Amino acid sequence: MSKLPSILKSPASQSTYAKLVAEARKLGPFEVEEKKTSLHLTHGRAFAGVHPRATGIILNLVLDAPVKNARVHKSEQVSANRHHVEFKLEDPADVDPQLVGWMKKAYALTV
Repeated sequence: MSKLPSILKSPASQSTYAKLVAEARKLGPFEVEEKKTSLHLTHGRAFAGVHPRATGIILNLVLDAPVKNARVHKSEQVSANRHHVEFKLEDPADVDPQLVGWMKKAYALTV
């Protein structure tokens, strides 16, 4: 992976982001758009948002349905078929097969 974005200040956010991007690369091509306080992973349109925190990152996935799971930090319906589902990730181990499955669903909506 290339240089980490400058908004990732803490070691926890850097290591978790690195694992997240490594897993996302397995899904297919995408771009990283650096905003003032977040990063957007895009493939035509954003499928994920990354919000750095001192203790890790908050990952916001754009899905077509809400996720009913204890790992969901926050969920918001933004239109008829779009939901923003947030996950708190504090360790690279949080980027596990279950989370990658949700990332695959978000990525598939951009194709």
